[in-house]
Amino acid sequence: MIRNRRLFVSFYFDEDISVVVAKIIRAHGFKVICASEVKECGITDEEQLKYTAKNNYILVTHNIRDFIKLHKDSAEKEFNHSGIILARRRRDNYEFARRLLEFLKEIETDDLSNQVRYV
Repeated sequence: MIRNRRLFVSFYFDEDISVVVAKIIRAHGFKVICASEVKECGITDEEQLKYTAKNNYILVTHNIRDFIKLHKDSAEKEFNHSGIILARRRRDNYEFARRLLEFLKEIETDDLSNQVRYV
């Protein structure tokens, strides 16, 4: 069972994350916004991070290398973001969703501000 305050945390799945995973995560009570749903496909990684910061979303992506760099750059520029969850790409969307759910149920999502976590 998820804690009530987690219902108020929103996750932003960039275009690399399958909408199948989004549907599974939503079914477990988490709020998920997909890049395709808010017409943010095709924007740069930096623009996505700024978008998520502006809207207080925790970003979820498979794009590990680029977002590690953006996170480091944001710290140097004193730019705050709501958090980044990096995940290795898996062939099976259901396996990825299961791992992400395990992580989300264990982590205090309000502690992710300006943090990078791996799933």
